[in-house]
Amino acid sequence: MKPTEKPEPPKTLIPSGIDAVIWFDCSRDECLRRALGRRIDSQSNIIYHIQDNPPSIEKSPLCEIIEPIDDESESMACLVDRWVAFDQTSSGLSKWLAQFGDEATNTNLLARIEASGDINSVYEQIDLILKQIVQHKVR
Repeated sequence: MKPTEKPEPPKTLIPSGIDAVIWFDCSRDECLRRALGRRIDSQSNIIYHIQDNPPSIEKSPLCEIIEPIDDESESMACLVDRWVAFDQTSSGLSKWLAQFGDEATNTNLLARIEASGDINSVYEQIDLILKQIVQHKVR
């Protein structure tokens, strides 16, 4: 540090009107697998996933009538555009969110979870965050 420079004062968390922002960290490969594996039964509008939530074996004729969701917002090109936009904004957004929280508990507003796992793993992480918030509010 140069002698003329003053050290930065310690950062304090800015109180917020919301309790948490949950950031889902998920690999590109997993996002792509989830998006492109979605199927719909056009008669009932029930959405399935060919790996994670396939139609039951008892409904075997259904396997023949489910079709890919043909929606421009689900296309590979749209996903790539969304990833580019995310890459351009996520660092700044993460830094901005990191300045908010609760000084008393030294809890940051931004809660990141690993969302590449199965639905139960993601649920458990979210549940833990929400339980911590409720526990803090009850005190």
